[in-house]
Amino acid sequence: MTYDLLIRNGTIVDGLGGEPYVGDVAVRDGVIKGVGVVNGGTAKREIDATGLLVTPGFVDLHTHYDGQAIWSDRLTPSSAHGVTTVVMGNCGVGFAPCRQEDHDVLVDVMAGVEDIPGVVMTDGLPWTWETFPDYLNALEAGRRDIDVAVYLPHSPLRVYVMGQRGADREPATPQDLAAMRALAKEAIEAGALGFASSRLTIHKTESGSPIPSYDAAREEIEEIARGVVDGGGGLLQFVPDIPAGGYQPVLQMVFDVAEDVGLPVTFTLVVANVGDPTWPDAITMIEKANGAGGDITAQLLPRPIGLIIGLQLSANPFVLYPSYREIMHLPLAERVAEMRKPDVRARILADKPGVGHPILYVAQAWDWIFPLGDNPDYEPDPSGSIGARARARGEPDGGGIRPAARRRRSRHAAGRHEQPGEQLAGHRRQTAAPRRRGARPRRRRRPLRHDLRRQLLDVLLGALGARPGVRAVHGGRGRARTHLGTGPGGRAGRPRTHRRRLQGRPQCHRPRRAAAAQAGHPIRPAGRRTAPGPDRRGLRRNRRLGRGDRRERGAHRRATRQAGPRTAVRSGPRLST
Repeated sequence: MTYDLLIRNGTIVDGLGGEPYVGDVAVRDGVIKGVGVVNGGTAKREIDATGLLVTPGFVDLHTHYDGQAIWSDRLTPSSAHGVTTVVMGNCGVGFAPCRQEDHDVLVDVMAGVEDIPGVVMTDGLPWTWETFPDYLNALEAGRRDIDVAVYLPHSPLRVYVMGQRGADREPATPQDLAAMRALAKEAIEAGALGFASSRLTIHKTESGSPIPSYDAAREEIEEIARGVVDGGGGLLQFVPDIPAGGYQPVLQMVFDVAEDVGLPVTFTLVVANVGDPTWPDAITMIEKANGAGGDITAQLLPRPIGLIIGLQLSANPFVLYPSYREIMHLPLAERVAEMRKPDVRARILADKPGVGHPILYVAQAWDWIFPLGDNPDYEPDPSGSIGARARARGEPDGGGIRPAARRRRSRHAAGRHEQPGEQLAGHRRQTAAPRRRGARPRRRRRPLRHDLRRQLLDVLLGALGARPGVRAVHGGRGRARTHLGTGPGGRAGRPRTHRRRLQGRPQCHRPRRAAAAQAGHPIRPAGRRTAPGPDRRGLRRNRRLGRGDRRERGAHRRATRQAGPRTAVRSGPRLST
């Protein structure tokens, strides 16, 4: 047999639950034809993967490329780090469905939730769509380096049906609910992965208001979920609030809806920096729901979320202070000069935020903010935080901040997080989303690269199946593993990773903040090279993943009943080796 690609002697982590093993992977027409020892046959291209890990393509479960996927042919940074599929529409924010008069509303929502500059979206989005199927068609017409899958987002749906009433979070009428259900059915039939919503308090618009879906009633969530079922089924993706008294109030409502309508749920397991850990309570809830026949999966964050904040960026500790906003229009150098005047400085430090906003949770977390300076230290000692420096000098809150006019990045807010292995081991129904921005592990007693190697391999081997029951992608059974696992018939999305080249400390380069994976070799979705590679060359591909085309739906429904929930995958038929 003649293959398009033959990868020899790699250490294969196949996602099927077994231990890693050395073997070959043969690909033809974008589909895996053989795994293990491939004897005989020739290949147009053969790769010696000795000493390298050969894995299924990583799926970035939680992204917000909803705009970038329209205006760019590269979905970086995901595509540069072994990811071959991204999932968009998370948190219930996105750009479809949307009427012309509501464009600014959705831009305001995305700018607030994801800190994407509004002008970027205003200039970059062509708005050639109105309905959700129209948006999927716009994605289909584009060219990208990796595959995409999309949830129907709750906030755009609500605004599309209810107009300003939806943006103002008024209760939905029975007529509104019926319209949302019909549109959800339409979206699923067009290829949506499912439906996404959020109850996270810090999810606010750029103007400071809660997002449209924030306090939607249970009846609204349930009717939309029933629309998903009407269209053929899918996932219910949810982001609960960071709990002060536990996850029970919000999560139980979602779990009950999922049980009533018969949908699987995947939700973000958020862990706060302070207080007693609450995630064990969520695990108990998952076990109870799944024990009663539910299908609930938690997505965990192996690294903390952090922000780079500064006077020249969209967030800084004083951005909501009226006294600071009086001078924020000034060029950076002039603004810093004003802030160094004793009277202006005293007035700002004595001021209070004019508008409540979640950015203050991190922008004023003085013990977690570290100056980056001209030579950033991504493993700072706690004694170097703004709060620790101020206390050492006997200065009150805010007194330790010294704006620097010439620094491109003035400070770094970091959080902490339990080791991912602890949470992965804590329950078999969790997934890992290892990509987080601007983050660093807390307390270090040895070089970060050693912990990162161990952590990445732990998440990789655990999530891809070496740790029984842990699933790297929700619904990773049946057809999902045909697509995502390194098995015959699966789509050929293969990053190859060198263990010894896994690094923890980034090399900063002023002109760009983008950095490719140092341990990666060329990524090959469907057997074709994209990135990264030493020469950075690669194909731009065009594939929007949905629930399968019409020819596959009957088989998919049968497989779903036998093997688990539907997932956003499409693949060739399962073939024997």
